[in-house]
Amino acid sequence: MKKIVKNNTFRKLTLEFVAAFLGVLIALLLNSWVESYKESKFIDSAFKSVYKTNIENVKACEKSIVNLKLLIDTIVKYRDNSEYEVIEIIQKNKGIQVESVKMISMHLFRDAKFLTKIDYDLISLFGSLEEAHNSLNRHYQQRLTDLIQTDLFTNNRNDKNMLIITLRDLIGGYENVITFSKEVNTELKKEIDIEVTSDKIN
Repeated sequence: MKKIVKNNTFRKLTLEFVAAFLGVLIALLLNSWVESYKESKFIDSAFKSVYKTNIENVKACEKSIVNLKLLIDTIVKYRDNSEYEVIEIIQKNKGIQVESVKMISMHLFRDAKFLTKIDYDLISLFGSLEEAHNSLNRHYQQRLTDLIQTDLFTNNRNDKNMLIITLRDLIGGYENVITFSKEVNTELKKEIDIEVTSDKIN
């Protein structure tokens, strides 16, 4: 009789232990699944934000390129005319008209817990896009600002040529942003369901 009681007690304790263990295991798995789901939703939301921003930036860059090319044409027209200073030529074109380009922060996509969830090629493209943005903002635009500040009132042909070269470099900076924005969005379309906008990058 005592043996039967002991067996029943042992069985009961074993079942309670197994139940408790399974309860903890299920809770851990559920918590892990919830965290993974939240991270995936967060990344999906971030991807959609980048996608929309890239579309806006491409349009802004394309408009800036058109305006800069018009300015170059105006400078070329008056390049050999010493009666016109650089500032007067710029005024004829209604100033240096460039659109604002939104910077995209890539720090999120370097977070260790997100790296394993993002394709390596996409991470690499993010880096190239970030570098294109940095070059446009830090190098090309600063170079143009420095040149304009020092040579606004010159009528020298060589100075006008230098401005043309700088403007072409700036156009190259905008073209790089366009190129990598399009490449990133092409890859993003493979990662998420794009229903964020009716606009498309041509």
